[in-house]
Amino acid sequence: MAEEDLFRLGVIRPPIAPNPRYSPILLSQSSPFQTALRNAVASHPNEPRAALSAEASTYVSSTNFAPVDPEDANNAKLDLAAKIIDNLSGLEASPGTQPAPTHANLVEQLKTAFATTDLVTLTWFAALEARLKDSIIALRLLGIEKDTGSLGSLAWRLRVIGVTRKAGTDANFPLAHDDLRKYFQRPLQVPAFADLKPVTSTASQRAAAATADREQRTAVQAKIETLYSKRFVIDKAIKEILALPVAHRVVVNPKPFRPAANPADLSNTSLALRQLDLVQSMSSLMTQAFEMGLGKTGTKLLPQQLSTAAELGEVEPARAGGGTVAGSNGPGHG
Repeated sequence: MAEEDLFRLGVIRPPIAPNPRYSPILLSQSSPFQTALRNAVASHPNEPRAALSAEASTYVSSTNFAPVDPEDANNAKLDLAAKIIDNLSGLEASPGTQPAPTHANLVEQLKTAFATTDLVTLTWFAALEARLKDSIIALRLLGIEKDTGSLGSLAWRLRVIGVTRKAGTDANFPLAHDDLRKYFQRPLQVPAFADLKPVTSTASQRAAAATADREQRTAVQAKIETLYSKRFVIDKAIKEILALPVAHRVVVNPKPFRPAANPADLSNTSLALRQLDLVQSMSSLMTQAFEMGLGKTGTKLLPQQLSTAAELGEVEPARAGGGTVAGSNGPGHG
């Protein structure tokens, strides 16, 4: 027989704080799109998910959405820089076999990818970074991968911008071993615009059912109180009527109850008539058969009549080859 643990010990620990060197990439910003999301939640407190999805769909269909099309010059540079960072991070996978990337090597290859002599002078990063953050939030709110954008590609380019800025401002970056890989793979922190319940949650339905139950109970209680108050009014009126003198009383005879009869169903009248004719015909045939069974054909004499005629001598014995002959006034002949 298999054994089963009856008691289990659960240990609760505080969450592990992230390394401040690899802090998450904050997607929250004061952009028109995120302001519209906050306003949508405030305008639709009961259905925040639908309001957020509507705003996200509108943004994805607009020109502000950051496309994934690599034919764009800036997107092509970001994709090339991402491959460089990925290759340099791969060298750190087996430390000791190959030298770790240095700051000079990283900066030199990034300058080649962006076709610039100074990584700090890349001013087009700010506008594209804002669009990438809003685009990632929009796709995440929709919960599906649109044809015009992909979360993986957009997040990849956003991380490249962060690594490029870090390399242009920090002379000690990257440190030994896996510093570049950890910084490049920093998580994204999405702002919470509303307390969204899971799609499979029934909290809204249960809250609506509880509200409907409270309203029904309130209505029933109000009706009970109204009927109870009317009962006192009727009771008082009856007492006042009974207190009147007899001269003011009028006896009203009850009206007899004569409910109207239900209309007859005449849909089978012809069938009933045919059945009646059949019964009458069978009754006639049975009567005729009964009469024929009382005597022979042509005589139609009842047994009592035959015995009476024999007593009076009106019936002679049958001759040979003949039958019985009845006469009334004279002798009968066969």
